[in-house]
Amino acid sequence: MSLLSEAPGWRAAYKILLDVASRAFGIGDFSPSALLSSDAPGAVKICREYIEHILSNHSVVLIVRDAHHIDSFSLRSLLILKNASSYLDLIFEYTSEHRKFDPVHQKIFLQNAKKPNPRIISLDRLSFDHFDYLVKRSVNSDFCLTDGVYGLWDGNLRSVQELQFRIAVTQQVVIGEEISSTIENLPKMIRSHAESLDRIQKVVLAVCLAHVESISLPILNHMVTSIIPSTSPAAFKEALGSLVTHHKFLSHSDGAYRVENETVAEAIRNSVSMNIPIAIAEKALRDFYRRLVANSQYSGTGMAAAVRQVFRLCARTKDVAGLLQATEILSSEAKNAHDQSIFIDIVAGAIEATPSLFVNDHMPLVIWAAELAYSAGDWDCVARLISLIETTDSYALVMKACSLQEIGRHDEALQAIADLRKRATDNEERLYADLLEALIVGCRGNHAEARRALDGVISNVEFAGSPLLGYAHRFFEVVDGFESRIAHLLESIAIFTSAGLEKSKAYSQAATSVLVARSGDIETARMLIADAVDVLGADVQDRHLVLNNMAAVELLADAPDFPSCRDLLIEALHYVKDDFSEITVLSNLSLACWGMNDFELATDCVEKTLQILNDHDFADKEIY
Repeated sequence: MSLLSEAPGWRAAYKILLDVASRAFGIGDFSPSALLSSDAPGAVKICREYIEHILSNHSVVLIVRDAHHIDSFSLRSLLILKNASSYLDLIFEYTSEHRKFDPVHQKIFLQNAKKPNPRIISLDRLSFDHFDYLVKRSVNSDFCLTDGVYGLWDGNLRSVQELQFRIAVTQQVVIGEEISSTIENLPKMIRSHAESLDRIQKVVLAVCLAHVESISLPILNHMVTSIIPSTSPAAFKEALGSLVTHHKFLSHSDGAYRVENETVAEAIRNSVSMNIPIAIAEKALRDFYRRLVANSQYSGTGMAAAVRQVFRLCARTKDVAGLLQATEILSSEAKNAHDQSIFIDIVAGAIEATPSLFVNDHMPLVIWAAELAYSAGDWDCVARLISLIETTDSYALVMKACSLQEIGRHDEALQAIADLRKRATDNEERLYADLLEALIVGCRGNHAEARRALDGVISNVEFAGSPLLGYAHRFFEVVDGFESRIAHLLESIAIFTSAGLEKSKAYSQAATSVLVARSGDIETARMLIADAVDVLGADVQDRHLVLNNMAAVELLADAPDFPSCRDLLIEALHYVKDDFSEITVLSNLSLACWGMNDFELATDCVEKTLQILNDHDFADKEIY
């Protein structure tokens, strides 16, 4: 449970409290193959700088396929690159069942796409003549389409692929009415055809199916020969080739193989003759990827792909022990990932797909996944995951309350706090409840009440000596005046120093540095932020906070280095996860650009800030 912990046991929630305050208040080997398969910030930065170099001299049209699966970091980075370059044209292929953008994607598009906004082209189904031409060209040149059959077609081009399968097994489609009967009987036909495959063909097909996504030729060959050691290279090549060209069960693209489409995949999963080969393939692939993850050997696969396979295959094979082992290894990987959402989708998807496998006896895995989602700011996912736990412990209640507060579900957050207070068995748990309640009251804009609550916490003799009082002093930043805020933050630093909580101390130093700079003591401010960077610089989480505060201190100097501040803040923009953080960074970036006389970019930053203020889903509008 290393993602959030800085102290043993459930006291790891120290970090949660700090993160909430920071977000709610806005404070506080280099080979090409290794770089391209790495999710580490250094590798991501090198790749981005390479793209920027290419765009400085070349015109590029970039087509992003299946953009509905894109992570927020990548989407925002692409749009920022587009804004900065007149040589880049972006085309996103975006598919949505309900013809709507994912809410997070929609926000990023609105806030980062320069005016005029991108054109959205909705693809309609093919006309009668075009569909008739496509079927004749792809299926049978003697085909004759009728108005009745065209009227029944739903526009899904996969129908044409499915018709091709009938031809592949020597069936004929000549008249229009045969379309319906072909598609209706296709799964049965595929299952029957799969039963006629030989042993090697079935194993190759099973490995591709169990792998879920495209599998490279070397890994496919390795897995088949590990399942059937007697397989010769010639036999493997023949089996693979026939599945692609003759049976058309597999497709081949860029050196990787996958099952042709979901119709084929579903039919094969339901084939009795394929049950055993699929089960064997799942276990073999699971053990293979578990070894890769355990040894951090990602060349040829990529870390993200290996992680996806581990969690999917462990869930399918009900290997909870394997999942728990993977979480221990992946904690450090996730912590240093440039965008942790890639892990969240993998882990949370596996858990929510088979929740009965994880709750009750395996609650630690659910908590780990919730911590992962929390660290990436996916508050809804945190709430969903914790709701799977039938018996919620104090640590989970703290995380639940913090997450609900982040998404504006304050009443539910207060109920979680009430549950925490009800089950509290010591003063420390009661202190958590009091701190969280004061935090939520402050977020609702009632600063006077929040101040009274924090004063009560600090003066309560039962809480004397608790390191958590450092957070109480941190929270005064939102409710107090300028001078007293500095005093409270310095007290926070002292408490965390005595308790040995180096990261908590560093976050308080980062927040204090800006206030001290505002008071005119730039050298002290620089020392404070430098100390904070020494501790926090390697972490991805809240990287935008550190970069922003570094720039803010310099902006307050008598002779600011505006270009340096601009570069720091543009880098910070890549990492922001919420509206408040984005407004903070944009405001400082506008000042840096103004200082450089780049009034166009400065104005653009202000317009984006106003857009967020006028059209956003951040719950605590008063805090602005």
